[in-house]
Amino acid sequence: MTEVAEPLSKQDLLEEIYTWSNLLAGETSFGNHEYIWPEPVKLLLKRLKHSSGGFFIGLIGLQGVGKSSAAMAIAYELKKVLDQRREELAKAEGKDPDEISGKWNVLHVKHLSSGSLVDSIERTTDLWEEGYGRSLSMELKGRIRASESFARKVARRLDNDPVAFREARDGEHVYPEQVKTLLPARVLKDAKTEAIDDMFHDIHTFIIDLPDYSKTDKRLMVKDLNDVQKLWNERCFNLIGADVPNFVVVVQKEMSSGHYLLGKMDIVEIRPFSPSELVDAYAKIWAEDLERAGNDLSTWPFEKDALLFAARMARGIFRRFLKYIRTCLEARPLESPNDQIMDLEEVKAALDLDRIVHVDWDLELTEIFRKEEPKSLANKIISGLFEAKEASQKNLARALKVSEPTLSRILDKLEEYGFVVRERKGQEKVVRTNV
Repeated sequence: MTEVAEPLSKQDLLEEIYTWSNLLAGETSFGNHEYIWPEPVKLLLKRLKHSSGGFFIGLIGLQGVGKSSAAMAIAYELKKVLDQRREELAKAEGKDPDEISGKWNVLHVKHLSSGSLVDSIERTTDLWEEGYGRSLSMELKGRIRASESFARKVARRLDNDPVAFREARDGEHVYPEQVKTLLPARVLKDAKTEAIDDMFHDIHTFIIDLPDYSKTDKRLMVKDLNDVQKLWNERCFNLIGADVPNFVVVVQKEMSSGHYLLGKMDIVEIRPFSPSELVDAYAKIWAEDLERAGNDLSTWPFEKDALLFAARMARGIFRRFLKYIRTCLEARPLESPNDQIMDLEEVKAALDLDRIVHVDWDLELTEIFRKEEPKSLANKIISGLFEAKEASQKNLARALKVSEPTLSRILDKLEEYGFVVRERKGQEKVVRTNV
């Protein structure tokens, strides 16, 4: 018998949508809902599923486009596939899955640029801790048995607990935290290095999610990429064949130039969603809850063209799409919703088009154009095309009083970042808005 979903009031649904729209970080932007897979991310996951190791891939995208969400989704789905393969192999051989050796782990590290990449690995995962504990417990065991004075120090640190002391003395893979500081710093460091080296032999794919950096200073990004290069050289370069894990490095597109390591990677780019894709994603995310609330409108509480307008203004950036949905919902009292959905004019009033163009988009243009003059021209181009929809490149240059080569260089950047598209109509080059 088909299970019937429990009803959901429109008030509760509205509050759920509002809560979801506040989840701006990539790690939480889908909440408990299904991740929406962009095509490049699907293809990357497919490649990793069929790889035995050795890929070195740069996953790039604009700030806010969903790089961290993609990294988390890939790590989760790939681990499921590897676990299934391991279980199938174990079943075929009549063994416990833990007895099947191989590269079955996915290590996803969110690097915060505070300390070294190895520090981030330690904060992120416990994969290396088993080897670390084994190494330290053996070191502790040897020192206890070799030195009575050291044994007495350990006993005192353990409050003369005979069971805890016996475990430490016999090296039963136990290293009590309170006695760890009795070991020299060099021993701790060497044990940690050895444990992380061993861990890499069990990793199928290593995903390093680098942070978004300030575009005015690339030094932090250069430092972090140097750390990635060092990690690759030290842990992977001397491994052979299938022993080499896949490396996926998540990098902000605005910064993805000027470092030699990026030239060694196979680049996969997450591009912003189209406005219609954002609307479709919204409908897919909320389909089940909308059905529970007895609502047939897939874009509720918005008319479709109203939500499409918010998606256009977001320029395909999911994080910004959430922000604009939140802004619209805040324009109405959440405590007293009514059945009237938000139409296009209401959404336009709530979002304030002038502010979006001259604040949100201007911030993007500041990152794209370092000098004020080309940025100012770019802003005029976007604002003009938003009203006129399209113009010939020759007429646009004449209106802005710039040469066509100068205009062309600005349009190159605007087209690269999705503000405009160019095409040839007859003998003329035509520019039109892409938002």
